[in-house]
Amino acid sequence: MKKHGGIIYDKEKEILDFSANIHPDGMPDEVARAMQASLKESIHYPDPDCVKLRQCIAKKHDISMKHVICGNGAADLIFHLAFVLKKNKILLPIPAFTEYEEAFYAASRGNISMNYYEMDQKSFLIEEDILDKMDDSVDILILCNPNNPTGQLIDPELLDRIMEKAKRCHIFVLLDECFLDFIVDGKHYSLIPYYQEYPNLFILKSFTKMYGIPGIRLGYGISADMDLIGDIKRTMQSWSVSHVAQAAGIAACSLNEYEEKTAAEVEKNRRWLLERLKKIGFQVWEGSANFLFFRAAGCMDLYDRCMEKGICIRHCNNYRGIGNDYYRVAVRTQADNERLIRILTTWKEGTR
Repeated sequence: MKKHGGIIYDKEKEILDFSANIHPDGMPDEVARAMQASLKESIHYPDPDCVKLRQCIAKKHDISMKHVICGNGAADLIFHLAFVLKKNKILLPIPAFTEYEEAFYAASRGNISMNYYEMDQKSFLIEEDILDKMDDSVDILILCNPNNPTGQLIDPELLDRIMEKAKRCHIFVLLDECFLDFIVDGKHYSLIPYYQEYPNLFILKSFTKMYGIPGIRLGYGISADMDLIGDIKRTMQSWSVSHVAQAAGIAACSLNEYEEKTAAEVEKNRRWLLERLKKIGFQVWEGSANFLFFRAAGCMDLYDRCMEKGICIRHCNNYRGIGNDYYRVAVRTQADNERLIRILTTWKEGTR
């Protein structure tokens, strides 16, 4: 069984979920109303081309609509992309979101060459030495910016050098920017304004996290390669994005300054949570996203301890390249964050 955050359905009591990195306030009222209003139109098939949604996304990013493709969540697009590319020499910085590896394994039926770039476990940063690994042994480079689970950003100058070398070496780049919306001034780290300079680039985005709609499933990709867009489209079933999901995305795109306000609030609460986790005695990586990655040295059962108290955190023991005492917690509301800290403090005091 795949292990991700947000798997709380088999629990017997109500759980406060810190394992899924979703907007702390849930979905905006405007998005909820749009979905509710769309239900009466769901007697019809949804638009297979997501025309209005793609128009809204294109306007949001000031790009061409023809370079946008929508899917049933960002993970859905990862799998379609893997099946379309038909390349099996992958360079993957680790730790990383597990769906990347699973998608390319599935597409190649296990006939794959995975080259891992192991980030230094003191910083968990991608450094310049990744350029040395970008050679003939690599067809595809997968980057997540900021990284999941560490929250670390790639230095913008280094990212530029990576992209230039990838272009020279004919290496395809899958760049996951799904968590970039939660970062103050996150747009300055995005490659969306420059995507047309790199025909070997596919940028992955999602409505899931920022707009609190993981159960709706709505993601999109951006690429200047129209042949690639067309190939991905042909692998999809005709109605891959529901009418309700399209309505949610259209409404989300109309919310002015929502992302900026959210990023500022998350930054404030993340700072508070970071300092409290450090005070308890955990090794915490500062990161930049709406979650924090930390190590509870020698403690392999912190997930279970928290579940006993009605809180679900993310045990990172299925991420490649790290040990069994690493964890991740979402940044939630201040009241929720305080409850988490109380439980972790009580646990820590009980171990002394």
